[in-house]
Amino acid sequence: MFQGNRNIGSDPLLTRYMKGVFNKRPPTSRYTQMWDVNIVLNYVKTLSLSSITLKDLTIKLCMLMALTSAQRCQTLYLFNIDDMECVGDVYTFHLKEHIKQSRPSYKVAPVVFHRFSEENLCVVRTLETYLHRTAAFRNDSKLFLSFIKPHRAVSKDTIGRWIKICMIRSGLDVASAQNII
Repeated sequence: MFQGNRNIGSDPLLTRYMKGVFNKRPPTSRYTQMWDVNIVLNYVKTLSLSSITLKDLTIKLCMLMALTSAQRCQTLYLFNIDDMECVGDVYTFHLKEHIKQSRPSYKVAPVVFHRFSEENLCVVRTLETYLHRTAAFRNDSKLFLSFIKPHRAVSKDTIGRWIKICMIRSGLDVASAQNII
């Protein structure tokens, strides 16, 4: 409370001051850099699934899932094969944990991946290859596992690093774009 039983937010002098501060320092966009997705897609296209290392397969899957779903690293981290559903050419991940956008009375929509006609850019084919290659040592239900022994589930920071590695390999200058991921 302020003088005379008034709320501090309704004080005319304070309101005028705050408007001045707002006008002096207007809000700026957090993300000012843009990058060409085609550069990354052209690089990912060169990674053939028939002769790919587990490291490159993991990075490729991570990047394709990020691009095709437009989800945060945290959401990719939450993908769980126990909550994955495959119907024909469609893979659906149901998220059982809270994500950044979670709030009361808001149900998180499942993340859906469809088969794509271009084989080297198909997230579903890459996912199937990844699941097949990791089946022998998979001891965790999280989708993304480390490609280095003991092949445990990775953190959301590792997923972000993999996306950044893919962008660097593509030829993008991520050093000048701090807030790319």
